[in-house]
Amino acid sequence: MKIKYIVGGLVVVVLVFALIYVSVGQGSAYYITIEEALAGKAQSGQAIRIDGYAEEGTVVWDAPAVMLRFDLVDLERTHRLPVVFHNAPPEGFVEGGGLMVEGTMGDDGTFQASQLLTRCPSKYEEYK
Repeated sequence: MKIKYIVGGLVVVVLVFALIYVSVGQGSAYYITIEEALAGKAQSGQAIRIDGYAEEGTVVWDAPAVMLRFDLVDLERTHRLPVVFHNAPPEGFVEGGGLMVEGTMGDDGTFQASQLLTRCPSKYEEYK
């Protein structure tokens, strides 16, 4: 009778650790810069996050295909990374606006975004 409880307890403990391991592995993404992404610092298929700005004049929304394309640039506008997002633009997405993209680098050098998070401009304005 005791062995049944010990085995059952061990199974529960193993399942809990397996769930923790899987959830941590799937939820982790490394932050890198646009320059690092262009230099190939991310491994193929590795989830990464990059901060930047949707460069004005590059945003193309294809509603029938449900696809958003734009170039992500750094603050100085010295590095440009093409981004493809297969979903509708999030609320607050504007050309020139700040955002964080999460996804993977494609073999063709295009960032395949799985998530876009916009920044609230009022929180990032310089204090005068």
